[in-house]
Amino acid sequence: SHQTMSTTKLVIQKTHDYSAFKLDEANRAVKTAHVKRLKESVNKNPRIAEFSPILVNEEMTVIDGQHRLAALRQLRMPVWFIQYEGLTIDDAQDMNSGQKPWRPIDYAESYCRRGNKNYCIYVEARKKFGLNHDILTKYLSVGGHCTGESFRVGNLVVKNKSASFQLMQKLCDFQSFYPRYNIRNFALGFLVFAQREGYNHETMQEKGAAYSSLIGDGPLPEDFIRSLETISNK
Repeated sequence: SHQTMSTTKLVIQKTHDYSAFKLDEANRAVKTAHVKRLKESVNKNPRIAEFSPILVNEEMTVIDGQHRLAALRQLRMPVWFIQYEGLTIDDAQDMNSGQKPWRPIDYAESYCRRGNKNYCIYVEARKKFGLNHDILTKYLSVGGHCTGESFRVGNLVVKNKSASFQLMQKLCDFQSFYPRYNIRNFALGFLVFAQREGYNHETMQEKGAAYSSLIGDGPLPEDFIRSLETISNK
């Protein structure tokens, strides 16, 4: 599709017919706050709509600009758009990386809507545990491996959902006596520690609560593994 994009003669068209546009399921969910900001900008300078037209494919599916479309529709203003044949959601991800960067949750929701169960699990885990992206991917890919890049291109693999969720729940159990349970280094250290043979979570919770001051802080996951060992030997 990149080929056709550069060679096609592009014509900016204008319409008041909002129903002409279709939304792509796989695109990001529309964010109300973002639409509100765009409405304010367009109100200040109505030509913005003309300067940054919405991009659609041959079927009038909005590939880039769904927030602009929502804002213009709410303002009852004309929509300026360019039709590219063969434009896809992947092009939109590329284009958007130059604007409002896609966050991990945007990628996850997009892949989930396209039927990738691994990413639906990510969305569920994020809602349930509220852990940050880095911790989530490490806990979800236990038994495997997931880098930032492979997450973005759709390669997150959840090997064992129930094991991952149990580990995240155990991590969150530290919250009552160790408020920094959700920092990266503690979470990654605990992940190693909790998977060791003979780890007893109930005992660890009791000892952890009694000796929480020993958990301390350190620049590396290994520092936390050492302090957890110290506590468990009490």
